[in-house]
Amino acid sequence: MSVAIIEALEKRAMTEVVNKREMGKKALTELLFPLSSELNLTTEYVQVDELTGTAGMAPFVEKNGKAIAVGQLNGESHIITTPNINIKRTLTANEQLLKRRAGEPVFVANGVDVYKQAAEAQIADDLTFMEETVRNRVEWMISQLIQGEISYSVDGGASWKVTTAKPTANTFTVGTLWTAASPSPLNDIKAAKRVVQPHSGPGFQIAICGQNASNAISDMLEAGTITAIKNDSGILAGMGDLISDFQENGMLYLGTFGNIPFFEYAGTYSADGTGTSTPFIRSDYVEFLATARPDMRTLYNGAKVDIEAIMAGMHIGRRFANSEIDKDVGTYVAYLKARPLPWFKRPEWNVSMKVA
Repeated sequence: MSVAIIEALEKRAMTEVVNKREMGKKALTELLFPLSSELNLTTEYVQVDELTGTAGMAPFVEKNGKAIAVGQLNGESHIITTPNINIKRTLTANEQLLKRRAGEPVFVANGVDVYKQAAEAQIADDLTFMEETVRNRVEWMISQLIQGEISYSVDGGASWKVTTAKPTANTFTVGTLWTAASPSPLNDIKAAKRVVQPHSGPGFQIAICGQNASNAISDMLEAGTITAIKNDSGILAGMGDLISDFQENGMLYLGTFGNIPFFEYAGTYSADGTGTSTPFIRSDYVEFLATARPDMRTLYNGAKVDIEAIMAGMHIGRRFANSEIDKDVGTYVAYLKARPLPWFKRPEWNVSMKVA
């Protein structure tokens, strides 16, 4: 194996590949935690803050009177150990490196190292697969965070739970389900807005539906439950959409109701322990989300507690990748480590509404 191939398997090269590799879109991550919201920590611990309540009104004082002290938003701080991801995979590059592919030159010429190119391409593909599993886990964590609690447990493995300050009142079932006769979707949307109105938030910028909730909206549009209002009536109305297709990130535009764009999210994951295909957004729910204040959301990346990463100065960052030789079977094993933790500072700004 050439020196160039060894260099491609070095931890710095592998970490650079996995952190810069172009990946497919993940809807919730892209929507709520863009790259600008990420914060790389210098430790494996993080202090997270939660704020609740409103500011109230400033009092008046007499002329030349002394200032009156005012309170502050209620809040709590928590010290949390960032969840630890440590996965490995036998690199398929080991089998591929000794094979000549169709179209490749028999002899290396003009400084082109065919082995190095093959190694880098195959290693990148292997790391991409590993990174995809991490991104799926982050997407799952965000979907759980929207509901108010991230809970993980596997028999014989890790177990942990993080509960946010999302109020109980922010999760409710509508009076008449949208799948029943004579639903009142616009009044239900208004009710969701009223739940968060006292908390001084920016309102909802998007509503994401599970499959059954999405079907209920389509059925109401087709049946005329949600009807068009004439433009000359003087009443501003929303607009339903029955022709849009799914986007790359799994989102399907349904229309704008109550001045909120509604989408269905079709993304799924394999449930831990059972492998059952499960939707990121609960099928019967509409998740109303406030996205206008990105400063109220942070995706923390904890430091990697790995001696090689620390010695190389690479323990701070999104991911750390490395490899080693399994001398018993003569293969390379790749490792990928990550410590992600998404967080809402104002969980009370989101509402989960069961409609089906």
